[in-house]
Amino acid sequence: MTWVAVARKDFHDAIRSQTLWVVAGLFAVLAVAAAILFSFLALPGSGDRLTLPSSNRMYNLILFLRTPAGWLVPITALLVGYKAIAGERESGSLKLLLSLPHERRDVVLGKIVGRTLVVASAITAGFATAFLIGLVLYQSSSPLLFLAFIAFTVALSTAFVSIAVGFSAFTASASRAAAGAVGTFALFNFVWGGVPNALYLLSAGSMMPATGEFPAWFVFLQRLSPTGAYEGTFLLFQGSSLLQSKLGGPVPFYLSWWFALVILGLWIVLPSWVGYLRFRDADL
Repeated sequence: MTWVAVARKDFHDAIRSQTLWVVAGLFAVLAVAAAILFSFLALPGSGDRLTLPSSNRMYNLILFLRTPAGWLVPITALLVGYKAIAGERESGSLKLLLSLPHERRDVVLGKIVGRTLVVASAITAGFATAFLIGLVLYQSSSPLLFLAFIAFTVALSTAFVSIAVGFSAFTASASRAAAGAVGTFALFNFVWGGVPNALYLLSAGSMMPATGEFPAWFVFLQRLSPTGAYEGTFLLFQGSSLLQSKLGGPVPFYLSWWFALVILGLWIVLPSWVGYLRFRDADL
């Protein structure tokens, strides 16, 4: 399985170039700062954060980390992945790599796995630090909550690494791959949230429903982006009561937390597959 060799080399290169340590440091700083800041904030509806059960404090810490993670993870994954193939293609090292017994699909898959391991290691180290701080500050153990949170965040990072490597495989230029990565981040973190609102305005003639209850398709469109799907996975922690009140009825299966994971899975597979198809037939 030569993709394993490609992934291993990519990961070891990240260690030697200190990329892994820089990324891990970013996540550690984020986690420590967020955990300490959170310890000084009174939680909604509590009046006194110290009166909350310890499991609730750890749960709310996870929700507190969700927003910065939803911004930092895509940026980091796209930066780590966009030069994976296009950069080596420009430098000429890709021809050397392909002169070894590696198929082009092995290169694409190995690059995705190797770059994902870099980001996933940083995420795990950073948020494990937050968990340890939670143990000290809140006397809370809740390890399964944090393991699920880390797993969902790693899935988000894998989706954006796949998008970045897909762009890198699709184009021969690292600058065009970078433009694709920047455009992807702007689309999903600035533009996509307005798409359901615009469609609702066109269909209903208003920005907000009079009842405060949105149709299921509105929430589903929000979930179609990688970051939206990541938000959807938190139903596992929150339960469906808030979403039921937003919809004014039962939650359909395609808005459940596990279906959000399916959407993330599609983002992991499809961009890299499209990039591979172009890369497979490219004249190097």
